[in-house]
Amino acid sequence: KAKAKAKAKSKKKKKRRKKAAPLVVKEPEYLRAWSAKQAGEGDGWRFNKATQAWLLRHAYDAERVAKAAFKLLLRYLEGLQGAARDRARRQAEAIVASGGARPSQEEETEADAGRPKARRKGRKAEEEAGGEHAEGGGADAAEKPTEAAEEATEAKEATEEEKAAEAKLRKFRVKRAKDLLAVLAEEAD
Repeated sequence: KAKAKAKAKSKKKKKRRKKAAPLVVKEPEYLRAWSAKQAGEGDGWRFNKATQAWLLRHAYDAERVAKAAFKLLLRYLEGLQGAARDRARRQAEAIVASGGARPSQEEETEADAGRPKARRKGRKAEEEAGGEHAEGGGADAAEKPTEAAEEATEAKEATEEEKAAEAKLRKFRVKRAKDLLAVLAEEAD
């Protein structure tokens, strides 16, 4: 059981490190330079296909494309042409249709994938607690079921928080996708 606790702690640490990893955000200068060129104030902007693709790929991520940058991106997309425009429209339509699921996770969402694991962990903790309690063994045996029950409760609360966070992200992605579709539809008419 001590090994299981140590393993759970190391997983939590890895998760924290993963979340704390800095995100690559490279679009604000590109979009600002583009905006300045459109206003006739500068000539420092040059088209960059890789940056445009990055912007389109991460347009639905608030941490990578901030609100102000997204507003500039919408103006930038008014002039988008050809295959990039079609691809952006298809991706936005897919996000709206899937209810905000990440494009790479249309078949299996994060919330659905996490649900069975949480149940298994909860059941396993309950089984372990019941098994240890049934064997007897004094004061230690009486404490172990409560620890397992607490762990099961914590796991359940964590999954509920994850579900709520995922629902919020989905709603945000759908809103951005609809904004993007509105811009792309205006020029197509």
